[in-house]
Amino acid sequence: MFGWKISTIGIVAFAVLVFFIANSLNDANIKVQPVTCDKFPSICNEPTTGTPKLLEESISFGRFRNPTHEIKFSSDVYRENQFFKLKRWHYMAVNFENYFFAAAIVQLNYIADVFVYVVDKRKRNEKVEYHTQRPLGFGVKFAPGSMNGCSFVTKSWFSTEIGLKICYKQEGYWEIETDVLGYSDFDGSAKSIVSNIRVKRATNDALAFTFPLGASPLRPAYVHKGAGMKAKGYLSIGEGGDIQQEIKGSSGIDWTHALALHHTQWKWVSFNSMETTTRIFKNGSIEDRKTYTGINLSDKVYDFYTKTGNRQSIENAIWIDSRVVAFRYPVEISMPENGEISGPWLIKSIKPNTEESIDLQFIPISAREDHVDLSYIGLVSDFVQPYGYFNGTVTVTDEGEGTTYIVFFKDVFGVVENHNALW
Repeated sequence: MFGWKISTIGIVAFAVLVFFIANSLNDANIKVQPVTCDKFPSICNEPTTGTPKLLEESISFGRFRNPTHEIKFSSDVYRENQFFKLKRWHYMAVNFENYFFAAAIVQLNYIADVFVYVVDKRKRNEKVEYHTQRPLGFGVKFAPGSMNGCSFVTKSWFSTEIGLKICYKQEGYWEIETDVLGYSDFDGSAKSIVSNIRVKRATNDALAFTFPLGASPLRPAYVHKGAGMKAKGYLSIGEGGDIQQEIKGSSGIDWTHALALHHTQWKWVSFNSMETTTRIFKNGSIEDRKTYTGINLSDKVYDFYTKTGNRQSIENAIWIDSRVVAFRYPVEISMPENGEISGPWLIKSIKPNTEESIDLQFIPISAREDHVDLSYIGLVSDFVQPYGYFNGTVTVTDEGEGTTYIVFFKDVFGVVENHNALW
């Protein structure tokens, strides 16, 4: 996901004030309530093989294995002040053997936030980061769907040169291209980030979902998640630096189009691995295999309550060799008491059992973060994205395939997030 800050408040002050008034009025008319399976029974179902319907007066809430190609929240109700409500972002991360790569285009309409960063695992985890913000989204184009067209950012506000571009190709992959200038967190030196990376989509096994934020059908969110997807390409860091040709990695995607609530919070866990030891139990046989694996977990933003009163997240899932399995039981994401990077995070099942159990520890090594307090005009962002290493085991059962997996994670690079926003 992402963080943002206002560095050009003089330019966007008028838009911000209008935003605050519009959101205050709109959220005042919506009583934010917990999402329950009694009110939205399809939320509690396993992912279906269909595609979500996102038509004017017909939104099918629930989980799906097939993403939609275009999002249209187009009724009069949705159009009302949609400029301020609508939040969109496309985040992609690739875990290579020697590097961790992440890129995001975040379009909030009144401002766009863009970042690209690379962590070099060989050089004491040096991070080189490019970051830009564009009032009113100057030089930013956002694609109509996660599998439809290109999102891109120009190198400067009015330039025609592209610094970051993420395109979905009809051959079944995303292409990520960067040509930007970042800065090292070691010594502040400028270093270019040039890349061309292709991420192969897991055909018919994404996790796409539509969710009624605050239990309001008038505040739908559409999200496309994927993890453990095969990636390859080249990456060059710094002038005269090593050019990594045809390196292979494991990738994840977070593509979101939401009429977000003014106050939004989340905790998030995301990591991807190429060579994961996985024990597979099926039809009385046991097999150990190396798999492409990815995990996506969250807390708060997409939570719902089951009929038994358990709190779960609709986006909690694991991908094993492109097969997505949704977790069916609650997960707790616990941060260290003295700050996000002060100690280990613990990610555990609240009620572990033989069919499903999550027992992970995340050790942060550093973080990407932004902090802004403009609460007097209705804007706050406390965003911290620690990056580091995951260890532990996950047990999960795919009832559709009649298969139970025990996945052993050892020193897998990834991220967690803690975000609190008024936007």
